[in-house]
Amino acid sequence: MNSQPLLVIKIGGDLLESGSTLEATAASIAATQRAGYQVVVVHGGGSAIAKLAGALGLAEHKVDGLRVTDAATAEVALAVLAGTQGKSLAAALGRQNCEALSLCGADAHLLTAQVVRHGELGFVGEVKDVNVALIEDLLAKGRIPLIAPLAPLAPEHHKPDSPLYNINADTAAGPIAKALRADALLFVTNVEGVLDGAGQCLPQLDRQTAQELQACGVLNAGMLPKIESALEAAEALPEAIVRIAGLGPDSDPLHALIAEERGTLICSQEVLAHG
Repeated sequence: MNSQPLLVIKIGGDLLESGSTLEATAASIAATQRAGYQVVVVHGGGSAIAKLAGALGLAEHKVDGLRVTDAATAEVALAVLAGTQGKSLAAALGRQNCEALSLCGADAHLLTAQVVRHGELGFVGEVKDVNVALIEDLLAKGRIPLIAPLAPLAPEHHKPDSPLYNINADTAAGPIAKALRADALLFVTNVEGVLDGAGQCLPQLDRQTAQELQACGVLNAGMLPKIESALEAAEALPEAIVRIAGLGPDSDPLHALIAEERGTLICSQEVLAHG
């Protein structure tokens, strides 16, 4: 058994869009690996997808405030996530002397998807299965998997000529961490952590508190899938550390957000109830 702790990191696409931010993010990931962690990265890219889709003249459609991914937009998501952003991050990590592989669910059956909301959102899915053996093989060789959350439907649900399904990166990170039995799961955000109604960072959060904050309108739509994925991971992996935290201006090593207990610790209800 590998004695190195396994850290799954979800980073937003905004950290990969500009040259300086991309390089700083890569340096932070590299420093975490050098500190003795096995690192798996799940990355998003919603704003870059929206920007390219807009430039191509693709209209945006929503159902209950949620963006619909039609076939054309699914192709844009593939080009951005598994193409521009994933390969740019792999190259930046190469400049840090790290071996990183930019992958999506279609590569060696890495991920399979299942449809959400009965297909109301078009080609939008959630993680059904994770090829743990592939990820573990890469980690054993000292490589960093960079996972773009796009995947084909599971074989029993495959549809002819279907594009890859777009999966919210926050929603994907939790199941990937659970499948790997990760020691820690870190959601890197552009704010300090989960904020309360006064704008203060909550040191910890359980499901009941999250529901109360949602009911009074404190939690916005963008934070909800992140919190739900984090809560499910914390409940499935009670020994793991699950945090939502912001990367400071100095771009500290990402594991420092865990070690220094920054941001918001996500707990199962049982942990808080007995804490």
